[in-house]
Amino acid sequence: MENRAGYKNTELGWIPESWEVVALKNCVSNFIVPMRDKPKIFDGDIPWCRIEDFNGKYLSGSKDGKCVSNDLINSMHLKVYPIGTVLCSCSANIGVCAITTNFLITNQTFIGLYPSDCLEKEFLYYLMSFNANNLQKISTGTTIAYLPREKFETYRIPLPPLPEQQKI
Repeated sequence: MENRAGYKNTELGWIPESWEVVALKNCVSNFIVPMRDKPKIFDGDIPWCRIEDFNGKYLSGSKDGKCVSNDLINSMHLKVYPIGTVLCSCSANIGVCAITTNFLITNQTFIGLYPSDCLEKEFLYYLMSFNANNLQKISTGTTIAYLPREKFETYRIPLPPLPEQQKI
C-alpha cells in the first residue's frame, strides 16, 4: 500500500489525516422534503421557487414573483426552508444547488439540507455541487432520475475540521 505523509486512504480516496468520512445524517441537522402539492394561489410573501429560479450560489426568491401566504402554507402543510438551507435538486437534473438567503418554499424537485454546527453551509454547497455526478450515479428511476431522502442521509462525504471548511 502506498504511503502519503499527512494523508489517509479512505473509502472516498486519499484525504488529509485530520478529515473524517461521515454520512450526511451525521452533520445535517434537518433534511427538509417538500410536499408534492403545488399551490394554486400566489398572493403571499413567502417565495415559491423552482429550478428555473436558480441562478448562482444563492437563492432568495422567485424570478416571476410567485409567493404564497402563511395561511396557504398552513392549510397545505407546505415546508418552509429556513435561511441558510442548502437546496439540492433530487430529481431530473440532480445536484443543482443553492443556499437560501430568504425563507422560501419549493416543489418536490429539491431536498433541503440544513447543516448542523459541524458543517459550514458554504462548504456543503460546494461539496454537493462538486458531487453532482456521483449523486446522479446513485439515483434511481428509468424515465426521470430521483434520489430519495434515505440516499441523501447515508451519502458519505469528507468532513474537514470547521476552520478548514471555512477556509475552503
